[in-house]
Amino acid sequence: MTRSMLAREQARRMGRGGVVKAVAAVSAIAIVMLVGAVPALAQTTLNFRAHINEPQGTRTHPPDCQPNEGCGTGSVAGIGAVTEHVLFGACGEGCGIQTITFADGSTLICDEIQGSGTVPGKSDHQPYFSYGNPGDTHLEDVVVGGTGEFAGASGPLFGDAHVAGSMAVINLEGPITLGAG
Repeated sequence: MTRSMLAREQARRMGRGGVVKAVAAVSAIAIVMLVGAVPALAQTTLNFRAHINEPQGTRTHPPDCQPNEGCGTGSVAGIGAVTEHVLFGACGEGCGIQTITFADGSTLICDEIQGSGTVPGKSDHQPYFSYGNPGDTHLEDVVVGGTGEFAGASGPLFGDAHVAGSMAVINLEGPITLGAG
């Protein structure tokens, strides 16, 4: 074998090795990027539990929200303070669109379906101008989306609204699936 043939053979071997090394390096980078992306694509489940107070106002001091709306403040376990707004009838009879806003500006949007209510004694037979008659209503919420930390959220929430005096106390809980957002 001549010196030039030997040099070409050596260059060919090194070239093949260089290609193998380049493919290995690109593969390693791709694997690192894919493994790094997996947590971002993963879905997690949050055990959501909220307690919200909606002031109902009094005869001399109306509530802070508009007619056919509910609004209040409260907290979500493990997350913190929230404000809440419900537009009653916005998604059909007995169904309101509820928006829960978190301290960081993220929102959770639900279709809130009100079940049949119960009242103690003859509370439902009081005159229409009587204010704050007690009662309980079962709630079934369907998380239909959100923004920020709750973008792509979904899941069912169940709970109750307890009304007495000038306050409605809403308790909701259930598993919420959080997407890649």
